[in-house]
Amino acid sequence: MSQAKTQETALIVFAKRPHIGQGKQRLAADIGPEKAYVIAQLLLERTIETINKWKGPLILSPSTSKDSEWASELCEREVIVIPQLEGQLGQRLEQIDTEVRMLGINECIFIGSDAPLFKLKDLNSVKTALRQDVQVFIPATDGGVVVMASRVAWKGLQTVSWSTKKVCKELKSLGVKQGLSVRLMQKLSDLDDLQSLLEIKAELKAHSKKSKALFHLNNLLKEITYR
Repeated sequence: MSQAKTQETALIVFAKRPHIGQGKQRLAADIGPEKAYVIAQLLLERTIETINKWKGPLILSPSTSKDSEWASELCEREVIVIPQLEGQLGQRLEQIDTEVRMLGINECIFIGSDAPLFKLKDLNSVKTALRQDVQVFIPATDGGVVVMASRVAWKGLQTVSWSTKKVCKELKSLGVKQGLSVRLMQKLSDLDDLQSLLEIKAELKAHSKKSKALFHLNNLLKEITYR
């Protein structure tokens, strides 16, 4: 018997556990692996600050099943942990999307943990936009996406040129070719290298008093730029 669909909107977070020397390679090349690791930790903490306030099902998806217990302890609220299987990003996104929809959920919002200025109001704006459009994206300033949301199952994500400047454009094109209504929201910055961090320096300082993670990130940026 198939599970009844719910009108709830699920927030799905691809949560990669930070390790020194793994991930954030462009940033590590600019500032060293130790500081890149600290930034990855702070970005994850900032994401947790935001998603703790989400009103709806929250799914954490660690990059490996070995990190399932770690993921289950990240938030101050109830979460569902669904680890990613092996494969390229498009395959993993479709895998998690399928498993979440099997829980009876129709609307799925995917985020990562690379956008420190991303706020709860951005998530709520995406949720509202899904009432009118089938797929909604918050583009990243580098051509990627900060958020990808859909009322229908994702298809064809293996064809997307992930980790390139073509990602948002190709995702939009994929949805249009499938006959779906697609909306692009206002762009946000995500952090992949020192330049992208410097570009949000003023905004980071302005928001640092409202967030413990942003406060520490702002201080670390000062240390890096004053070296």
